[in-house]
Order: sequence, then C-alpha cells, then structure tokens
Amino acid sequence: MRKQYVNFIGIYTFSFFAIGALFPLLGQYLASIGFNGVEIGVICSSSTAIGILSSPLLGSFYEKRNNSKKVLYSLYALALALVLMLMLAKHFAPFLVIFILAFFFEGPIRPLNDAMTLSSGHTFGKVRKWGSVGFALGVFIAGILSEKIGLAIIFPMYSVALLATMVFIKSIKLTTFDNYTSESKPIKSGNFKILLKNKKYMALIWSAFFINGTMIAQNTYFSFLFIQVGGTFSGIGLALLLMVGSEVPMMAWSEKLSKIISMEKLILITMFVSLARFLWYSTAPSPELLTGTFFTQGIANGVLLVMLVKYISKTVDKSMISSAITLYAAISSNASAILCLFFGGVILESFSGAAVYLFYGVFNLVGIFVYVSSGLLKTLPSQT
Repeated sequence: MRKQYVNFIGIYTFSFFAIGALFPLLGQYLASIGFNGVEIGVICSSSTAIGILSSPLLGSFYEKRNNSKKVLYSLYALALALVLMLMLAKHFAPFLVIFILAFFFEGPIRPLNDAMTLSSGHTFGKVRKWGSVGFALGVFIAGILSEKIGLAIIFPMYSVALLATMVFIKSIKLTTFDNYTSESKPIKSGNFKILLKNKKYMALIWSAFFINGTMIAQNTYFSFLFIQVGGTFSGIGLALLLMVGSEVPMMAWSEKLSKIISMEKLILITMFVSLARFLWYSTAPSPELLTGTFFTQGIANGVLLVMLVKYISKTVDKSMISSAITLYAAISSNASAILCLFFGGVILESFSGAAVYLFYGVFNLVGIFVYVSSGLLKTLPSQT
C-alpha cells in the first residue's frame, strides 16, 4: 500500500509539473513569436474546448477497456510527442491544429488520475496535494530556464515530465484501478444519461462551471498582469511557486476542515475567497503585493480542487465515478475555461490584464449564486 502511495505521488507530481511548466508561460511564448491577444485566447481555449469531447469520449473508452494502463500510456505518449512538435510551428494555423491534437489526448489524463485515486482507497486530498507541488516546481523552474535559455524550453520540459509520469504508472498494479469495479459492476451503457438526470450532480457541475474555468485561465493570464505592473519572468516563477505551493497544506488540511464546518459550507467559503482574490487583482496591485498575497490561492484553489471532486463522488453511485468525473471535467473545467481563456484574450487585447480579473470575479459571483440557490449547502450523504 505504501509503495502504491509513492507511485501516486509520482503521477501527480510529474503530470502537474508538466502543465506548470507549459501553461503559465505559454501566452508569453506565443506573444514572443508574434501572436496577438485574440490568437493567444483562441489557442489557449482550444485545449479545453477539445477536452469537452475527449474527456468523456476517452474516459468512457478507458472504462470499457477495464481501466487498462495501455490506454493511459497511449494518451501520455501521443500528448508528449505532439507538444514537442509545437516547437516547429511558428504560424497561427499550424500551431492551433497541432495544439488541438495534442490536447485531445492530454485532456482526459488528470480526470482519470482523480478517478483512479478515488477508487484506490487513498485519501484524495493527501495525494492531490502533490499535484500542486509539481505545478509549483514546474512553473518556478520554467520561469528561471526561460530567462536563461528562452521560452521554447517549456515544450521539452512538458514532454519529459509526462515521460516520468508514465514510469510511475507502470509501477502501479492494475488492481489498484479496479478496486471499485470488483465490488459492483459499472453500468457501461447509459452512464451519461443517468448522470444528466441527477439534479444534485448537475447543479454542482454548473456551479463549478463559474469557478473552475477562472482557476485554469488565471494560470495563463497572471503573467500578463504581473508584467503589466512591472514584474519579470523570474518574478512570475517565484510568485506562482508561492501561490501554487500554498495549495499543498490546504489540500492536506481540507479533509479535516470539512469535518469541522462541513464540506458544503467549506466550498462556499472558499468560493468567496476566490471572488475576493480576483477582484483584488483587478485593481492592478504591485508585483510585491501580488506575490505577498500568494496564500489566497492556497485557500481558494487548494480547498476547491479537492472538495469539489469529493462532492461529485458523493452525488453519484461509486460504479460511475470515472464517467462522473470526466463529464464534470468536460463541463466545469474545459467548457468554462474556453470562455475564460477566450474572453480573457479579447479583454487583454482591448483593455489590460487587470480587466481580465474583473471579468473572472464576476464569473465567480455567478457560481456562488448558483451554488446557494441550488440548495448545495445541504449536507448530502455519500452514495453507495
């Protein structure tokens, strides 16, 4: 069990190291090769747009193949190879095509990691925190290397990190993924129809829709805000290291906190923290103040990334966790991030990085309204 836990740590650390190295500086790389704000928004949002299709589709395929590691290997291998090819694309159209192909295969990776962790018997928050560690290290090291070597370094860093993730996946016993299927056979057909009729599940998805997209998109546009107010690339790396690093203790403590004030109330409180954080960013504070308030990301993201997934697992039968989480990721993360990334690019082009965060604050406010009005504050017993 201990060895399996270490393998899960490796999977989360390196898979999130990959996106930490790539996404926070991707916008800066695209700008450096001549892309404008709208083109950057289109490219960044396309990865999540294709995820709406690929996450449920490939997640269902993975489930039908009895959670085969071969499916995961294929997803990782295709994603890392295609991302390396992006280094050769210097014009908008070819870059966009390769980017979409890469993230068609990459999109389901993290939702499937979450589903496997939930089914493995490990405490989700304790495992998921290592994703934040990996992300923080990725963005910090990428920031330093980008100043010394060039922004193109983000692509090989991403691919090498995915390769390392595959090594840890190989070390996990297949039965780890099948713990829940050994107790009850999953409903292979009609899962999504059943989920769409689950009112509590769908209400949570739509509430999270107005929260998750802003958390994803801010990783792209924070660098523009930071540079706008006088920061540097290495400063971006340090700020994001502290911000994402602050998620680690909050993820570890989230389970205990949820027992004190209930998971449902804890989610609402941290939604308000997210709202306040983005409204604060919209005032264009100095680089020092942006860095100094790093802990607000830990409070908001660190709790929400764990508790929303835990809440999802409480609303559905355990035999449908893989389908539920991939659909949740497709709508609440990918579809939401499309809007946040695309309109973030449009707002950036017309106004400023600070204005992007005002939009994100308003988006969060809508999510809070949906959460409260849908009765999601009511404690829900776990599904069996």
